[in-house]
Amino acid sequence: MVAESSDGLNTLLKEPRQAQRPQKPRGADDWAIPCNPLHPVRKLGTGQFRVISTAGDELEFLEDWTGGAREAVGWPIPRTRRRALKAAATESSGGRNTLLKESRQAQRPQKPWRADQWEIPRNTLELVEKIDTGPFGAVWMGYHHGNIKVAIKCLNHGTMSPSDFLAEADLMKQLQHPRLVRLYGLVTQEPMYIVTEYMENGQLGDYLKTPQGLSLNVSKLIGMSAQVAEGMALLERKNYIHRDLRAASILVSDTLSCKIANFGLAQITEDKYTAIEGSKFPIKWTAPEGIKYGMFSIKSDVWSFGILLTEIITYGRMPYPGMTNSEMIDYLERGYRMQQPDQCPKELYDLMLKCWKEHPEERPTFKFLHSYLVRLYNCMLEFKKEMLEFRAPRYFL
Repeated sequence: MVAESSDGLNTLLKEPRQAQRPQKPRGADDWAIPCNPLHPVRKLGTGQFRVISTAGDELEFLEDWTGGAREAVGWPIPRTRRRALKAAATESSGGRNTLLKESRQAQRPQKPWRADQWEIPRNTLELVEKIDTGPFGAVWMGYHHGNIKVAIKCLNHGTMSPSDFLAEADLMKQLQHPRLVRLYGLVTQEPMYIVTEYMENGQLGDYLKTPQGLSLNVSKLIGMSAQVAEGMALLERKNYIHRDLRAASILVSDTLSCKIANFGLAQITEDKYTAIEGSKFPIKWTAPEGIKYGMFSIKSDVWSFGILLTEIITYGRMPYPGMTNSEMIDYLERGYRMQQPDQCPKELYDLMLKCWKEHPEERPTFKFLHSYLVRLYNCMLEFKKEMLEFRAPRYFL
């Protein structure tokens, strides 16, 4: 049985190399190798890097062996020490680097309720206008230091635990990308605040229903879809799943840049994540394995992305129109898939069907989805250019 709620969630079970390096003082760690961070770097594969000196020489690069860094960093190895260093760092049997973890896992978040460098003094924030509400409290448009417009998510006392509230921000610390809403900082003393960049046009689903949104042509809608796929490709690389991917979780800037938000249900996972009984998630966007077994993976997000595509191409229409959640589940069990929406190009609908494959392993990756949508967007721009001298349908122009 599915319990529906007003918030759209339902309960069911990412110096040039100097000619001569200064001699290290006696007693210095023999593994401390200096590195100029301005060297251009080329990544060759997992654990393999090269740094290019201004003279054009390529020095080999070892991936970060100290641990704890979120991104791959390394130090150039002098030619005179390369062979000895390789021998010391490689196991003779398996060829693995003994100074590296055998598999680089995504960095685990720290305890989110501890103040750190993300802490913002409360007196530097000004709340101006309430723009949204949720089960946690409210979201305000405000200013940081009087001149930086921000969104301020406020936790009302007693609505949820502080650790659950700040867990979303803790995850956002690990995920920095132009297609993800940017975290500015936190106030970890009650009342708690999460401070992010402000997106002028709000939620994508709401924006598409406005006169400005309804004026967008299909090629622009496909371009916005490609932006979302680009952001999700980062989560895919970082071994994160979102679990709440829908138009309400996408925010739109004044320049129509789309960014992923609402990381409250996101999880770090190497393969699959099993939701605890009583967990809430949006049923109409949830893959069959999530509905039936509470099992989620990045492929579940791919299914949700296919549903999101229908929202975008229909200017914010609710998925499975006219169906209740229970009816939708029954239809899915019989193999039903939503029909091709009006004004939806066949190439886009074919992509939706790929996202809705019954078996998760048959669904595409977000890297593929992003590439496909970019190509489709460019093709439509070329088509528009060629059709300017003819009378073409409005939705292509």
